[in-house]
Amino acid sequence: MIRLTKALLVKEITENISLPQKGSYILVLKIDEEKIFKPGRLSSAKFLPGIYLYVGRAKSNLPARLRRHFKRKKKRFWHIDYLLNDNKVKIKEALVFPGEFEECQLAQRIQKALKHSIFPLKKFGSSDCNCISHLIYLAQTKVSLTSVLFRKIKNNFASS
Repeated sequence: MIRLTKALLVKEITENISLPQKGSYILVLKIDEEKIFKPGRLSSAKFLPGIYLYVGRAKSNLPARLRRHFKRKKKRFWHIDYLLNDNKVKIKEALVFPGEFEECQLAQRIQKALKHSIFPLKKFGSSDCNCISHLIYLAQTKVSLTSVLFRKIKNNFASS
């Protein structure tokens, strides 16, 4: 785990990892090949290979939430579970914002900051709010994602 300003970069979850109890997070996902997913009650959608960002929040017990996300097989409850149960979908890392940002604001700011990003499926992860989606597809990713993401988020939040 690397501490970057107020955010934490998590590459893996271990039993003794020290994380805050609440906060927002971004899962950086890689999908290896084109897949069709039907997450819960949402419509089926084609997911292209590449990098996706999923923005979530835990009001309590954030370490357990992240452990659950990193676990390969689990009962499908949230939209993200339908992706993460597939072997072709991998969590590359998680960016944790301890109690800092609301997930809705964070998802919107990321999509705005990253020019070639799109929301691939409406209401993914956002069925309980008015957001378009909490899943973002990065259409063009050529450089170190983490450094670009932190710089863009930091600059975008600093300018508001």
